[in-house]
Amino acid sequence: MSKHLWPIAICAALCGCDAGNYSNEDIDFQLAVPQRQDIAVRLPAQALESNDSAEYYRNTRKTVRDLDGAADAFVSLIDHVRATAPSERHPDRRVWGPFPVIENPLFLARVVINRINQPGTPLRFSYSFEFRARADAADHWQVLISGEFIPAGDARHGTGLVHFSSAAARAAGYPLGGLVGIDDLTIDYKTDGFPMTIRIGLTTFPELKMATYEHTEQQDGSGSIHFVYPTPGVLGVDALDTTSRWLGSGAGRADVRVSAGNPLVLNKSGTDCWGIDGRATYVHRDWNMAAELGAESTCVFPAP
Repeated sequence: MSKHLWPIAICAALCGCDAGNYSNEDIDFQLAVPQRQDIAVRLPAQALESNDSAEYYRNTRKTVRDLDGAADAFVSLIDHVRATAPSERHPDRRVWGPFPVIENPLFLARVVINRINQPGTPLRFSYSFEFRARADAADHWQVLISGEFIPAGDARHGTGLVHFSSAAARAAGYPLGGLVGIDDLTIDYKTDGFPMTIRIGLTTFPELKMATYEHTEQQDGSGSIHFVYPTPGVLGVDALDTTSRWLGSGAGRADVRVSAGNPLVLNKSGTDCWGIDGRATYVHRDWNMAAELGAESTCVFPAP
């Protein structure tokens, strides 16, 4: 996934803002949009990968890298919003921009954050990242990303939802760069206590294939992720429904089920367990007994 989700020149010099000229209330609005660590999937920092790492461990790491690319792409704009003062201030609304789009100067973009504080309901913020052609009317903004955040305990932590849709941008000719392969992306996240959770729904373009990812993280660095990993045609297996779990040390276990492929292997199961060095301590494949290695008693997690 591209790390350039937002091809926008956001600079205090361009928009005429003083980056230091923002209030404590502005910060409340800024904190409503997620930071990278809120929507990124994390493996233990000491977890290593080598050519002889366990197969399903490598699959897990690749999936995490791809998802973190999406997090980087989204936050690439957010970081600029945190660094500059709003261009418009209203009692329950802040606006950043409009900013010129570098890849196509015929477009402008802006960020809008609203605070909703109604009696009997939790305080929440809604936000949108919008674009329009320079030639369009000043109020003809279209949404590229929308989201909401409900703080819990403090302004920094809570529950949030981010949604990206490329349909309007494609129709308008807005430059999507590396996102041409994404039709729809939704991220639900919770940061107000452990376990912290992230749920990602993704639809590709133009095939419109759907995928989901569910991640949890505990305070001690242990965690899990559930995803479907494509393995087209490998021993008749086309996709593996995978649940990976790991300790804070990096040692872990992945259990898979063949979710697509030859009927002879469909729904068969497999397991990889690995140590803190990422190397397999136990390997099992229902469809390939030649792959057997080690004993299941070496696994740091029991079978699910």
